[in-house]
Order: sequence, then C-alpha cells, then structure tokens
Amino acid sequence: MKYVYALLALLALAVALEWHGHSRGYDDGVAATQKSAQKQVDQANGDRNLAIAERDATAQTLANVQRLLDAKKRELQIANYFADAAMTERAGLQRKLAAAQQAREDTLRKAAHESPDCADLARLPVCPAVAERLWGKTAGAPADARH
Repeated sequence: MKYVYALLALLALAVALEWHGHSRGYDDGVAATQKSAQKQVDQANGDRNLAIAERDATAQTLANVQRLLDAKKRELQIANYFADAAMTERAGLQRKLAAAQQAREDTLRKAAHESPDCADLARLPVCPAVAERLWGKTAGAPADARH
C-alpha cells in the first residue's frame, strides 16, 4: 500500500505541476497574444487617424481650390461682360463713324459739284481712280481704265 500511496502522491504531484505549468504558460500565451493584438490595434488606430487627417487635409485643399476656381470664374464672367459691352460699343461707334464719314464725303462731293470753281476741274481729263475719288462714279466711265 505504500507503493499505492507513493504512486498516488507522484500522480498528484505530476497533475499539480502540469496544471501549474499549463496555467502559467497559458496565461503568458494569452498575455502575449493580447499584447500583440493590442499593438496591432494601436497600429491600425494610428494608420486610421493618419488616413483621416490626410483625407481632411485633402478635402480642405480641394475646397480651397474650388473657391479659387469659383472666384476666377466670376472674375472671367465679369471680364467677358465688360468685353462684350466694349465690343458692342465699338461696333456702334464704328457704324456712327462710317455714317459720319460717308455724310462728310457726300457733302464735300456735293459742294465740289455745285461750286463754280470746281466746274473747270470737272471737265479736265483725269485718271479714273482720281476722278472717282474726286467726283464719285460716273455713268459710262470704265471702272478699270488706266492712263
């Protein structure tokens, strides 16, 4: 029976040592796993925070670029409005100038034709180009006659 008690004592000691070693190893393994997992979680949180900061900075930059483009668009619209107004005014002034120039030429021609001083000049043979500039087109005069 001594042997049985000795065997039972050895068996109890072996079970206690196994339980203690397994428990200690298990706890260390769990702690190491938790530490590793926490390290990965912290790294992921850091990466997430960095990505969020980059996203926010990019969104802010994009908003600034959008505001600048909108301001440039308004500036160009205003410039186009004033350019269109200036071109319209220029076209109107050109029409008025052309009408005034034609009226002046007509007045000078009429005065030249009615003036007794120019009557002698009208009878002189003159190059058709000069005659046309002085008296206008005359009926029957060749348009491309050259002397």
